[in-house]
Amino acid sequence: MLRLIAARGGRLLARPPGAALTPVCSRASSHGEGEASTAVDMSRPLYWNRLDTPLPDKPFKDVLNEEDTALKQKEKGPWGQLTKEEKIAIYRLAFQRTYPEMKRSTGEWKTVAGGIFIFLGLTGLVVIWQSYYGRWGHFIIL
Repeated sequence: MLRLIAARGGRLLARPPGAALTPVCSRASSHGEGEASTAVDMSRPLYWNRLDTPLPDKPFKDVLNEEDTALKQKEKGPWGQLTKEEKIAIYRLAFQRTYPEMKRSTGEWKTVAGGIFIFLGLTGLVVIWQSYYGRWGHFIIL
């Protein structure tokens, strides 16, 4: 028992001092994948582009370039002097997509329907196989 505790304690002491406190996924680095992924800090506000969350916690663009900061200054003035393109650009600073863009069909139903039909086809092949070679073959008439 003492040998087991000493071995584990030795492994802990062999690590660098800050290794346990870094926000890096140890699983990815321990499995030899070469890169370690960083963990997402869920305590900070995140941008969610969803229909049921109309006002996300933070704007879509956090880091603004010179053109974006100029637009933000123009936003503080009268909106009647802004062009349509400038209004759209200001909207895109805060939101990635509009409601009609979010409501647009993605075509995911085709993937789901294809998966269901593949599953049903494979199930049918198993039933046919069992009817010819299985124990309960005389109960199914094909």
